[in-house]
Amino acid sequence: MTHQADKRVDHRRLAANIAPFIVIALAGMAVRTPLAAAYPLASLLLFLWIVADTLMLSMIARTPHRPKWSAVLGVLAGSTVTVWLGLPLLMRDVLMETPILAVTMASVVLAHLSRATVRAGKMVNRQGIGRKERWVSAASEILPPPLVRLAVVEITVIHMAIFRWGGPPDLVENARPLHLGRCRR
Repeated sequence: MTHQADKRVDHRRLAANIAPFIVIALAGMAVRTPLAAAYPLASLLLFLWIVADTLMLSMIARTPHRPKWSAVLGVLAGSTVTVWLGLPLLMRDVLMETPILAVTMASVVLAHLSRATVRAGKMVNRQGIGRKERWVSAASEILPPPLVRLAVVEITVIHMAIFRWGGPPDLVENARPLHLGRCRR
């Protein structure tokens, strides 16, 4: 009997994952227009608000329950870093000329990093789980967990390519190899 994959798509989850990229990209393009250059402080504040609001609404849409305050702080810190990296030079100069805004943005990032560092230290020192899982959970306190999982997979592939080339295969126990030569009609 052949099993078919479930073809239903969760549109809410898909929109919550894709829409932030589109909205932030459009806001990043809008902040580079002549109108934004004419009113740099207003466009900086609007860009900051759009990025923070978009990422926060995306997180709320993806979580089934009320998000933890640490997740909210992480999203705010991520939006602050996104705004900093996405600003044109004129807007960065305006940001530096507005010390209250720059200090607020830096304090949000530092609050997230300090809280995450304390939690990561606890994760690394936990007993009863493997070393790799401890480091992955510690890194997931500071960086987004999907990004950490992607990095772990990439590092594993690079390690296998560099250090285990020509070595024994990395197979699951009781795995059967596929022999295409045996498949005859």
